[in-house]
Amino acid sequence: MASFRDHYHRSRISTVLKFLVAGFLFLHFASVYSWLPFNSGNTRGFFISPNYIPENRTITAEDRAIVVAKTRDENIDWVLPFCEEYGCTPFVYSMEPTNPEDGLLIPATTQGHEAAAYLTYIVQYYDTLPPYTIFVHANDDQWHNDLFGSKTSTALRHLRYESVDANGFVNLRCTGIPGCPNTLIPIKREPVDDEYAYVSDAFFQLYSHLLQVPMDQVPETVGHLCCGQFVLTRERIHARPREDYERILNWAANTDFTDSYGIGWTIEKIWHVLFGKQPVDCPRLEQCRCDNYGWCGPLPSGEILTPIMPHR
Repeated sequence: MASFRDHYHRSRISTVLKFLVAGFLFLHFASVYSWLPFNSGNTRGFFISPNYIPENRTITAEDRAIVVAKTRDENIDWVLPFCEEYGCTPFVYSMEPTNPEDGLLIPATTQGHEAAAYLTYIVQYYDTLPPYTIFVHANDDQWHNDLFGSKTSTALRHLRYESVDANGFVNLRCTGIPGCPNTLIPIKREPVDDEYAYVSDAFFQLYSHLLQVPMDQVPETVGHLCCGQFVLTRERIHARPREDYERILNWAANTDFTDSYGIGWTIEKIWHVLFGKQPVDCPRLEQCRCDNYGWCGPLPSGEILTPIMPHR
């Protein structure tokens, strides 16, 4: 922890701190309020459901870890202040294949992008996991954060841990495109899809190997919410033995079938299955936002949704 603090303080530029803070606050509030559903043209409004009763409890830094995979050009200045306010312990991994950054953790491999960091953390801390672990990308701004603006920190501040408790695995994104209803059929084909078509063609064989599912039990379709940012309970991680995570991590470290991008692409498409969801996990957008963030209506139709609550 101390070494990460040293890394954080070395990276700050004190002469422009006030300007950065002012800019952050302006962009933060501008992004939040421009993305809120009641500013999206819905004239009926969109308010927290009267059925949503926040749970009265405190989650401390000892209860919650945040795992971050960082390349050299990514900015993690937000992580430590966020954790001090939110209550979480940071585990930041350097994803540099050579010359890892000082003060950061070293993953078992850098092959597979953030998947390598996530799996390294699970394998290494399997016996001492906190009740909750957050897995996110390094930059606070991410295009795939889709309700409260682009900032991961804002999404996490609004996250309902009742949904995490009930589901065990919660993706921070609710919009189904890309990834749903079939992750192997892109909505808009890009050059990278053609470059890695050989990985897509072998996906179901990889699915069988990585998840130890016989080929005759491999699903015909896999669909999921993108994009590799999610929250897990300790119980959901422990639903699988450590060896399952070690197998996938060892494949990432040693395979010569594809490169780091292809490895990360493959693992991202099976996170939800690895953590107990059905092969096609494409929830209704409005219900997902209600369950995970408390935005429950009324919808334009007048419907008011009920957020999920954990079984007691």
